[in-house]
Order: sequence, then C-alpha cells, then structure tokens
Amino acid sequence: MKFIFKFNGYVSNRDAVIKELDLDKNTSLYDLILAAFNKWSLDLNVHLLGDFALILPLNKQLFVCTSAFSSHTIFYQHTAHKFEIYDNTKQFTDHKISAFSIKQLLEWGYILSPNTLFENIFTLNNGQSQLWQLIPDIKQVASKQLTLAHKLHYSEGVTNSTVISNTENNLTSNVFNLLPKLSHILHQPVSANWQIGFLLNMQKSDSHNINIDVNIDPDFHHDIRVKPERFSQKIYRPHLKKQSLNDVKKHIFQLYQQEMQDWIVTEVPSFNTWLALSFKLPSKWNQQRLIAQAMGKNITFIYPDATLFNKPLNIKPPQNKDDHKSEKPVSFFNFEDESIVNIFDAMQRLMHHGFKPVTHKLFHIVPPISAKLIKQHSTHAKQVEKFCYLSLTLDHLARHSNWSVS
Repeated sequence: MKFIFKFNGYVSNRDAVIKELDLDKNTSLYDLILAAFNKWSLDLNVHLLGDFALILPLNKQLFVCTSAFSSHTIFYQHTAHKFEIYDNTKQFTDHKISAFSIKQLLEWGYILSPNTLFENIFTLNNGQSQLWQLIPDIKQVASKQLTLAHKLHYSEGVTNSTVISNTENNLTSNVFNLLPKLSHILHQPVSANWQIGFLLNMQKSDSHNINIDVNIDPDFHHDIRVKPERFSQKIYRPHLKKQSLNDVKKHIFQLYQQEMQDWIVTEVPSFNTWLALSFKLPSKWNQQRLIAQAMGKNITFIYPDATLFNKPLNIKPPQNKDDHKSEKPVSFFNFEDESIVNIFDAMQRLMHHGFKPVTHKLFHIVPPISAKLIKQHSTHAKQVEKFCYLSLTLDHLARHSNWSVS
C-alpha cells in the first residue's frame, strides 16, 4: 500500500511560516509541509493559512488535513480489506450509492460531511486534521476539528479584491441539455438551482480568474429540523422511506450547542448561520471549484473572518409556512418546452425507462403520483423542479457508470 504526497490549493502566509520554522526561502512545498507537521502536528491548519487540502505520507502513518475554510477536500474509504484516499470520488473502485445520502440531497439539497453520495466513502470537513496508522493495522489514531469560532479567528478576511458576484439571475439557456454535463462535473446528481446558475455564469464569463466573495446565501437559510413537504414522501420507495434523518438532525444541533458554549467571537451566530458556514457553504465552495475548473477558470474564494459578526449579515429571515403560496416558478424550466427537452415529461418517462438498480429501487414514480407531483408546481415550484432534475441526473449517472444502491 503506497501513498504519495498531494497538495491542492495554496498557502497564503508562506513567508511567515518559512521564517517561523527557520527554513530556507527556496524550501520545497513538501519540505515546508513536513516541517510544519513535525512542529505543529494536528494544529498545522492553525498556523498555515490559505485554501488547501493535503495528503502527507509519513513513516507508517498518513496525515490528511484541510485549511480552516477550504474549497478543496479529501475523500477516503476505509474497510476491513482496503484503504483508499483521493482528492475526488471518481478514482474509487467501488461506487455503491447511499440511500441515506440521496435522502439528504432530496430534502436539504446537499450532503452533510463526512458523508458523501457513496457508501463507505467519506470526506474531511473544513478545518479538520486526521492521522492514520498504516502498519500493522489501518486505523485512525488522531483527529482534530476546528470550531467555527476558530475558523473565523484564523481566517485572513481578504478585502479590496475584484469580486465577481455569485448571481444567477436573468440567465437563459437550454438548461435541460446541460444537466448531464453538470452531473458529470460534480460526480453526483444535480440537486440545487445554484449549481445550474453557476455553470451558466461560468460559461457566460469572459474572465479567466474568478473571485467569489463568500456570503450566506438566502437559499441556504433553512432549518434542517423542518419536516419535508408531504408530497415528497409519496414518491419514495421503502428503501428511501426507512432512511431517517432525525438522528442526524439531533446530532448536528448538539454540535452547535457544544460550540456555542465556548464561543469566542462577540456575537453568537444563529443555528442556521452556523450550519451554513460549517457544512452547507463548504460543500457549495467545493462544487463551485469543480464547475469553474471544468470551464477552464481559476477560482479564488474570499472567506469570512471574525469581523463577520461585527456587521449585518446578508441573510433573509426564514419564510413563513404560507410564503410558498406566492413563490414564482423558477425560470430555468418551462412547461411549454418541447417534449424531448421538457424536464417534466422526462421525469414522467422514468417510470418506464428508469435504471432499475437505482431509480426504480428508490422512487415510486407511477402515472397518478407523477401527475400529482407536477400539479404541485404552482405552489412548490423549486421542490418539484429539483426532484425532476435530481432524479434524471441520478438515473443518467447510475446508468452510465453502472452504479447500484447499497
């Protein structure tokens, strides 16, 4: 079992670290990271600033780490028979879809780390360090996770940068034909409108270098403790229905309460703000990087720092239960589209031609239910469209990659 040094991203305070470690200014990146680990061990990401994820092989051990805020990550699979670790999920040899993760995509639009789309494949959180023993047995021997307060404290809070707004308004295109491409870029089903909008933005932009000013997107401002819409339960087969997210919701809220006991920044964030910065946005940053890189762009994120809670946050208040009645249909899709590129017609065709090992195993898409689902579009436009493009892209990926449900 052989592992190689891997570093994705950048260290922004290299000169200061070189000086503190008393290294030559021409020291290689590998020697710098090794010296930093020897001095700070699991606290390496406290002293090295920037946006990075790294894999550092050691004698009989393996160290993996992500920066406090990071658009890069590491994926690993640990079973009784093997240990694999990569910077993407495409390189793993075993891809069994987790119904538990599909449930999260359907109800939340993202997957809570350390879970991924695939069974037994996990990912590092932002600001996490792990040390693995490789010989004689493979096991994790140490782990450390930075709290949100520490992430903000150690973040640089870059300002005065040229920023391209992360807007998705007034973009038109034949989105239906882009869905397969987008799902292959992400290596998971399309699960949110912002993914489509961001791809359209990257195609439209003439800039090679993209700077994203991180903010808390109102679309991400929802409480995972809220029950899903009733209509969604009718389209789940037992394999999905039995996947309960209740324990995860309780666990996440407990993590929030624990962190708030030792909060070191002036203003205490709400649960939703903490959730966005700890889980939702890191997932979004990673996917934005994948999309930008696929479009040949260099992307840099301007992360928040401790001053975030000394000024008004860009957050809309949570909607009332009745607010969805005035919701306008999302502009990406239209009932008047020709049938061959009509996302609603395509979803209904899945009941006849869906990939049996995955689509038919997860979803109960029969004519009466799919018809009722589409009728909900007038009051639940985003949810209906989301189910359509998520189920279609899941079927597409599973069919072409021969995935199965664990």
